[in-house]
Amino acid sequence: MSIADEIVDILKKTQNYSMEWDNIYTFLIGANYSKSGVSTTKDRLVNKGVISEEIINGKKIITLLETPKEPEPTKEQELMKYKPQLIQFFKKMHSEDIINESELVEINTYDLIASGLGNIVDILLENPEKILSILSGAYKEAYYSIKIENTDAVITIKRLPKQTTIENLRSKDLNKLIEFEGIVALASKIKVALTEGFFQCPNCGNNFHIPIDPLNPVKELPCKCKGTAYLNENKSKYMDFQEIKVQQPIEQMTNPEDPPRYITILHENAKGIYSGRIRIIGIPIKIMNSKKLAVYDIVIKAINIIQIENTKKLTVSEEEEELIKKLSKLPNIVDVLTNNFIPEIEGHHTIKKSIFLQQIKGTAKPTKRNNIHILLITDPGVGKSVMLQKVAKIPGNTYASVNTASGVGLTATVERVKTEIGEDTWVIKPGVIPKAHNGTACIDEFTTKSSVEHYLLEAMEHMKISVNKASISTIIPAATSILAACNPKRGRYDPNSTVWEQIQIGKPLLSRFDLIFPLRDNADAKVDEGIADHILTTHQNLPVEGEISKGIVEVGGEKIAITPELIHKYIYYAESITAVLTDEAKGVLKEAYVSLRKTTREAAEPITARKVESMIRLAEALAKAKLKTKVEKEEAEEAVNILMECYNEIAKDPETGLLDFAKIGGVPKSESNKLDLVRDAIKHLEERDNSPADFYDLEELLSKKSISEEQLENYLTKLKMFGDIMEVRSGKYKVVS
Repeated sequence: MSIADEIVDILKKTQNYSMEWDNIYTFLIGANYSKSGVSTTKDRLVNKGVISEEIINGKKIITLLETPKEPEPTKEQELMKYKPQLIQFFKKMHSEDIINESELVEINTYDLIASGLGNIVDILLENPEKILSILSGAYKEAYYSIKIENTDAVITIKRLPKQTTIENLRSKDLNKLIEFEGIVALASKIKVALTEGFFQCPNCGNNFHIPIDPLNPVKELPCKCKGTAYLNENKSKYMDFQEIKVQQPIEQMTNPEDPPRYITILHENAKGIYSGRIRIIGIPIKIMNSKKLAVYDIVIKAINIIQIENTKKLTVSEEEEELIKKLSKLPNIVDVLTNNFIPEIEGHHTIKKSIFLQQIKGTAKPTKRNNIHILLITDPGVGKSVMLQKVAKIPGNTYASVNTASGVGLTATVERVKTEIGEDTWVIKPGVIPKAHNGTACIDEFTTKSSVEHYLLEAMEHMKISVNKASISTIIPAATSILAACNPKRGRYDPNSTVWEQIQIGKPLLSRFDLIFPLRDNADAKVDEGIADHILTTHQNLPVEGEISKGIVEVGGEKIAITPELIHKYIYYAESITAVLTDEAKGVLKEAYVSLRKTTREAAEPITARKVESMIRLAEALAKAKLKTKVEKEEAEEAVNILMECYNEIAKDPETGLLDFAKIGGVPKSESNKLDLVRDAIKHLEERDNSPADFYDLEELLSKKSISEEQLENYLTKLKMFGDIMEVRSGKYKVVS
């Protein structure tokens, strides 16, 4: 207790708050206070009007006039009263972190609220730096009380009571704690940032540690000896640091047609995030973007980033869940949803059904992909871009045209750019495919660049993208379904030519597609009439309806409007179902595969086991679309029918009428035999005439084998492409030995 407090306390205990000074003085000296200190304190209290001093009957009497006001507790002192509760909170709610010696301790604010610490949460949102310091101190005390040792664990927050969006960030949010979501558009490599500086003074030898803001570093500080203390970087402390630029998810935009909103994240204690959808908890701060004007950019100093696995991020209410379950009871629910899924396009029901099932996917398994890849080869004007852009509107899906995106633009690229902190650094820019992780990447004009396939193989089969460049080595998850579309090389799809000839995509990449569908514009009076009627009705109703289509179905006497939003939520809900093959379904798929192996045994290329997995994925997706947990005979048969329709379009040899999978990426057997005939004829003429074979001699010789001039020209072109022959000069051919 101070001398002043002692004097006041003595006077408060007297009857009239008065006492002889000599008695007070004698008591205080006896309590080992200094004589000068006692006298000086008494005079100070008199001057402040706390006590009065007067002579009565020759004695100096001291009277207490007022009790000194207790100083107002500081904000820090106010907050410290919560420390005992916080220590108990950590012992109870974070005992596993303490036992496991976690390096990162994530606090859920809902746990604080449930523990009666709601006031701490309120202050945390307004003054995050201070509360995080108190939380860190309380955790360290709780840790020490159990482990009897210190910890350097980092304390952070993993959930706030409310969330915001990038487009809603304003100056009022500066220096407060916020939470929002974003999709990674750019990510730097991991760097180290200075967090605690060790300073040394060369004059007096004094040294000290102080916290350092990495965005406002200092290299020297004044010392108490009036000299200068300098930063010793080797003895200072650092943390891992990463700069990330994120884009606001489309479904969170007030107007999805507006340009994308971006913001830069400065992530402390970073582990390395390079793609996907993330949830950021951080503090908006300002960085000056002009040396002449007091104008600032807002960036986020992230204290925690949580990667979100499900990029679709849709919310299904209880009422909507009941509605979805009601719809699933319809016996033709898959057809109902398919008809309303891409209503802009008339016809092509199997193709639209396949694309719908692609969004639901097969059942996820640890070592097998559940994504369904689809390639559309379309005649001009049948609406492939409309299909792709419609699918891309589903939350979590993406769209790109290969005309405007390179191969690395589809996967990931490493570039050197200038970042917000003002340095040139290597960054990863995830492309369209990793951005659609767990969704669908819609890729238009698929065959315009041959370099694309090199980048797609790993993503399509292994659901990941490896990046190794400029000291950045990482794997980006890309569990993405591919919906690709292209036009045939000659404008229209030719059923008599191989798929490979018409789009020039390599066999390895073609084999990764579960389904390849031609969308052909065949002249048919009845079909043409239906398409024209559909287009005219669409234009007639659009201004009134506000939507292109809103199918109405009746379930149990209740009418339900099939809106795009409902279809998206149905897909989202069905995707979460786990459907397992029954023995009956296995039997159907096994029989279909064995039968196809038998019928293609004599083909140039029989069906492969990889197609069985395509059958399984489709069957599982069909069951999930009906909200079933078991894949039964019905779904297995429908999956086989979809695949057979696809194979009959792309793998049927036009000459034999039989399936030959070389028709997709090679040369069917019937054509292979004809190519051998032409090659043998060239060799025969070479040996006979001792010179290159002449085209007209070949035509005359092969006409006897029913090979026309047009066919001969086609076969010669292919043999040259395969490297079997060479054209030494115009119309003169030679076999390459």
